[in-house]
Formats: sequence, structure tokens, C-alpha cells
Amino acid sequence: MNGLGTWLVALAGPLARRVLASLGLGVVTYVGMDAAIGAILNQARAGWGGMPADVVSYVAMSGANVALSLIAGAIIGRVASIALKRMMLL
Repeated sequence: MNGLGTWLVALAGPLARRVLASLGLGVVTYVGMDAAIGAILNQARAGWGGMPADVVSYVAMSGANVALSLIAGAIIGRVASIALKRMMLL
């Protein structure tokens, strides 16, 4: 019985270390990309606010604001998928 307990402890230690390292890497990757996408969206909002009203209305009618939202969502979703694959959860 003593050998089995030692073997389980020896098995669980490296596994727990690997899981914690993967979680840390995934969180850092996601947080970094989220900050980068947030900065890009803030620049887009600043540019949007600097346009004349008639130009903003034409751009809004074309659906550019919805397109930017879809693109940002797709990028964030892809980064989350990559982070989950690195953590071997997906």
C-alpha cells in the first residue's frame, strides 16, 4: 500500500505543476490580447468621434460599426480558442 501512495503522489505533483503552468500561460495570453484589442477599439472610437456628423451617418448606414464589432469578436474568440488549446481543454 505504501508503494501505491508514493506512486500517486509522484504522479500528481508534475501533473498539477503542468496544469497550473498552462493556466497561467493561457490567462496571460488572453489578458494581453484583450488589452491589445481594447486599445485598437478605443482608437477606432476616437476616430469615429472625430468625424463630421454626416460622414458618421453614412458610415453607420453602411454597417461599418457592426462589421468592426464582428471582427473584434472573431479575433477575441480565436485568441480564446488558442488559449484553450494550449491548456489542452478543447
